[in-house]
Amino acid sequence: MKPCACARRTVVRVCGRYYLTSPIEVVLRLFGIAPEWGPRALTPRYNIAPRQRVPIVRVAADEGAVGGADGGAEGPRELALVTWGLVPHWSRGPTTNLSTINARAESIATSPAFRDGFRRRRCIFPVNGWYEWRTDEAGAKAAYAFSVDAGNETPIVGLAGVWDRWREPASKAAPDGVELHSAAIITTASLGVVREYHDRMPLVLAESMWGAWLAPTSDAGAVLGAAIGGLSGGDGAGSDGARVVERVVVRRVSSRVNSPRNDDPSVLERWVEPDLGAGGEDSGGAFGGLFGGR
Repeated sequence: MKPCACARRTVVRVCGRYYLTSPIEVVLRLFGIAPEWGPRALTPRYNIAPRQRVPIVRVAADEGAVGGADGGAEGPRELALVTWGLVPHWSRGPTTNLSTINARAESIATSPAFRDGFRRRRCIFPVNGWYEWRTDEAGAKAAYAFSVDAGNETPIVGLAGVWDRWREPASKAAPDGVELHSAAIITTASLGVVREYHDRMPLVLAESMWGAWLAPTSDAGAVLGAAIGGLSGGDGAGSDGARVVERVVVRRVSSRVNSPRNDDPSVLERWVEPDLGAGGEDSGGAFGGLFGGR
C-alpha cells in the first residue's frame, strides 16, 4: 500500500501499535465487568503489535452464558484475551494477516471478512493510547503517541472493534478441535488534531455508547452511525464523542517504539533530539501506523 502524502509529509500506513498499561482492576471496574469474567492479571503493555494476544471487552462468548455473543439476548460482559488480527469463521486456516487488524467503518457492513462480526460480535478494545508515525520534510521518521483525557480515573478509552470465532473440527491430534478467537479495530476518517498526523483514526467510542455497541440485539448500522456522528459533533446517542476528539493529546516519543521488541516504559518517553555529531545517524528500525485499515 502506498503512503499518503499530506502537506509535503508522508504518513506511514503499515501494521500498527497501541498501549495498555492500566491495572486489570481498573479496566474491569470501568467497563462494568465482574472479576470472574476476566483474566487473573494483565501485564502492562507499552508496545502492542499485531498477532499478539490482547484484551477485548465483549458480551460473554461462553455458550453456557445467558444469551451469549451469538445469541439473541445480552449476557454478562467479559474481558477476553484474543488475537489481534481477525480470522473470519469461514477461513480455511487460522492465519492472521496484517490486512485484518483494522476494519474500515465505511465498508465493514459489506466486507466478507468483517460483516458477520459487525452484525453479531462487536467488541471494545480498552487502550491508554496508540502510536502513529510521520515522515517530516527532512525525511526523518517520527513516532507520536496519541491519548485521550477521558475524564475518568485513568486515561482509558474504548476503541470500537469486531471479533470472530474460527473453529477446526476435531481430529486425532486435537480430539476437542481447535478454536481461535480474534478481533480487529474499526477505523474512520481522522478528526481534530489527528488529521495533522494521519488520514485515519480509531473509532473512539464515547462511554455512553458502550452498552449499545456491545449488545448483540442493537442495529449494527444505526449504532455505528451514532458513534461516527457523535465524534463529528452530530446528534444521536454518541453526541458526547465530539468531546473525546477535543481531548486528544499528541506528543512525540522515543524512537525505541519503532521495534515491537521494545515493550517497556521507555518507549513512551518524550522524544529528545539526538546529538548526532559529525556524520552521525539515528537508527529507525521497523515501524508502522495503526490506522490505515482496509
